[in-house]
Amino acid sequence: SPPAQPPPKPPPGPEPWEDEMLAMARRQSSQFQERNGLTDEEERQRARRDADLGYLKNVVVEFLCAPSDRIRATLVPVLQAVLHFSPVEVQRVNSVPQWRR
Repeated sequence: SPPAQPPPKPPPGPEPWEDEMLAMARRQSSQFQERNGLTDEEERQRARRDADLGYLKNVVVEFLCAPSDRIRATLVPVLQAVLHFSPVEVQRVNSVPQWRR
C-alpha cells in the first residue's frame, strides 16, 4: 500500500499587515461615523426627510403648473397635510374662494 500522505496544511492566516489594515479601516469608519454624527436611525430619518421634501416639491410644482383653480383646489388639502397646517391656517386657506371645492 502507498505510504500515508500527511494531512494538508491549513491555509495560512492573514498577514500581520492585513490585520493592521483591517483594524485601521475599522477605526476610520468609526471616526467617520462619530464626525458625521449619524446613527443608523438618524440616517433613516434623514432619508425620510429627503423623501418628504421631494414629495412636497412635486406637489408644489403640480400646484403651480395646474391649468385651473379647480385642480389647484384639489392639491390644497395635500399641501395642508404635508406642511402640517394648524387649524387656524387651514381655516384661513379654506376661506379663500378659489380653494373651495
